[in-house]
Amino acid sequence: MSPLESLARSVALVSLIFVTTVTAEPLQLDGQLDEPEWAQAERLDDFVTVMPLTRAAPAVRTEVRVLAREEGLYLGVWCEQPADVPRTRHPTTRDVQARADRLNVMIDFDGRGVTAYELTVSLSGGIQDAQITGQNQFNYDWDGRWEQAVAEDEAGWTVEMRLPWSLAAQSGAEDGRRQIGLYLSRFVEVTGRRYSIPGYDFEHPTFVADMRKLNIPAFTQGHWSVVPYVAISNDRLSARQDTRVGADLFWSPNSQHQLSLALQPDFGQVESDDLVVNFNAIETFFSEKRPFFTENQALFDVPVGNGALLINTRRIGAAPDTGNAGVTDVDVAAKYTGNSAAMDWGLLVANEADTVSDTSVALGRSFHALRGRWRREMLDTGYTLTHVDRPSLQRESWVQVVDSQWKPLEGLVVRGALGSSRVEQFGQADRSGALGWVRADWASSEDLRQEYEVNRYSRDLQLSDFGYLPRADLQQYRAEWTWYTRSHGSDSALRNSAWELELLWQQNTAGQRVLGTAELSHLWHLQSNDEVKFLLVPQLDFVDDLITRGNGSVTLPGNHALGLEYEGRHAGWWQLNGELWWFREGIRGGVWELYLEPTFFLGEKLTTTLGLDLLDSSNWLIWDGDDRLATYARRKLELDWTLNWFPAPKHEIRVRAQFVGLSAEALQTWRAVGGQLAIDQRDLQDFSLGHLAAQIRYRYAFDQQRELYVVFSRGGEFEDVLGENSYGRLFDLSRANVTANQIMAKLRWAF
Repeated sequence: MSPLESLARSVALVSLIFVTTVTAEPLQLDGQLDEPEWAQAERLDDFVTVMPLTRAAPAVRTEVRVLAREEGLYLGVWCEQPADVPRTRHPTTRDVQARADRLNVMIDFDGRGVTAYELTVSLSGGIQDAQITGQNQFNYDWDGRWEQAVAEDEAGWTVEMRLPWSLAAQSGAEDGRRQIGLYLSRFVEVTGRRYSIPGYDFEHPTFVADMRKLNIPAFTQGHWSVVPYVAISNDRLSARQDTRVGADLFWSPNSQHQLSLALQPDFGQVESDDLVVNFNAIETFFSEKRPFFTENQALFDVPVGNGALLINTRRIGAAPDTGNAGVTDVDVAAKYTGNSAAMDWGLLVANEADTVSDTSVALGRSFHALRGRWRREMLDTGYTLTHVDRPSLQRESWVQVVDSQWKPLEGLVVRGALGSSRVEQFGQADRSGALGWVRADWASSEDLRQEYEVNRYSRDLQLSDFGYLPRADLQQYRAEWTWYTRSHGSDSALRNSAWELELLWQQNTAGQRVLGTAELSHLWHLQSNDEVKFLLVPQLDFVDDLITRGNGSVTLPGNHALGLEYEGRHAGWWQLNGELWWFREGIRGGVWELYLEPTFFLGEKLTTTLGLDLLDSSNWLIWDGDDRLATYARRKLELDWTLNWFPAPKHEIRVRAQFVGLSAEALQTWRAVGGQLAIDQRDLQDFSLGHLAAQIRYRYAFDQQRELYVVFSRGGEFEDVLGENSYGRLFDLSRANVTANQIMAKLRWAF
């Protein structure tokens, strides 16, 4: 072939590609539904009022258009909002609840009522997204790849959304068509009214299963992307600089198979965790924020009751099993999911690097999870097997669970799980445990909802190598009823109200009561859009079998509680939430706690929130080593300040500072003897502590998954056993005793 012929063929090929690209070009996302394709879209406008749940006709009109194209699913929503219904804006970072007019789209791509996705857009352009599992359990750790635009005119505002088919796994189509489920909801902030299709609220027990079904053209869309990153960090305490380079790879040959691979992943946090000072025996749970572990994770979300999880991905890359390092590097992590018409399956694997310090070497752990789920019209059944190898501890653990979800009728869902755990340590079988859980949620009428739950965890159950288990050795029985008054009439100061009663009984496998309580609450939703809630919580005497960490149990009086909660309306440039509590703790001691959270809306680009928590206790009982305990009079202050500023499109600045100050005055020492507290004559000293953490984060979004972060983090701690310190002094001492001081720049660029 001559060079001229070769050039001609190349030009022809480029021309063909160009023409194909033009003819298949996606709709322009500008918030204007003026392309001719929108005229052929399916329209939905039969919204009804669901907050309050009266199903009355809305005061303003909303029309949704749904259009399926090769590049994805489009939704165009017009929201009528004339001048006599003031519009409310509130700029937010991703996944922060906007106190603004907003639109919620929930979509079940598979149409089988198992898993759905929430996609929310506010009038200010802020977004939230979540995975919905267990019918109405929303997980906002997930961040999907989708696009949206908002436009306004005098009559109202419009949202335009493009959801690529690769956003979520979908089973195969039939005859070129696919059934999806949709739940559409609009919230008008100034009136506090919510309008939805279909006509039920977010608490509906079969929320996903009862979505509006739509039959749309089916498209099979392959997708792949490579997202390399470079991260440069400078630890100003150790005077060390670290440069990391790695990549995330995503491949989806069609909507039924998805593969994710992370090579030398950087799991450094650009989102800060809450600052927690924990003195009790139950581990604090932290949610996942790392994108690799939130992407395509719904299949592995396996609850087993009482807040326990079979898979808690925060275990991967956590502190090594030996040594003092804070985190562990991960060599490689991979995740694969697939599905067919009646089955889902998945595999999750992660291998950590060894952690070398000046004094020790901690061998990296390996994590494996295998899951399958069989779907039927009313019954879903799953099986999960997890394995963790912890070579530094010469420990291996296996957990297997069979779980199910049964939806016999609208408004009723029954979930349950049976499982076992086994641990081998030092080459010998150590302990085996078992679990059982069943829960029923039933909306038996419009005005009554019921929940019933039974849990049993054996003494030797161990989930925490890979999962999260607040406590083993537990039998729990729980029942909850909620009675609604949906409307009080236009002449009443109340819009709607609800009574709620929860009965909870927990005992260990020895038959000792570890919790016996009733919680009675009443919620008033005012016409002004304020909410007030009163709570009364009587509690029986109980046995605390965890407080000494295995060195004996003690019997304590019930911790009765009274509470008042307030959630204020968005009143112009500010909004206020607050709580006031009195409860008993320790040996008949009393506690007052006040929480205030004002938010200030300083224009359309700047908001700031201050959380203030004050606590005063006369008898705080804590562990003091072995079978020893101690009581203190304590005062505590917690501050949490956040500022979000959007100076220009694509620019985002977030500042967060947290402080915990605690001062404890010594009262008495005790020992756990024969299940009771016995006075001990040991000396006991006052103590005080302060913990401070701050982060300044700048983000520039070039495009989807193309972003630059610059993060400055600083932390400090101070502890004193010589006497009481004021909060101001604790703050200054914590700031002076720096324990973390780092600046990091990270660039991600998807191809």
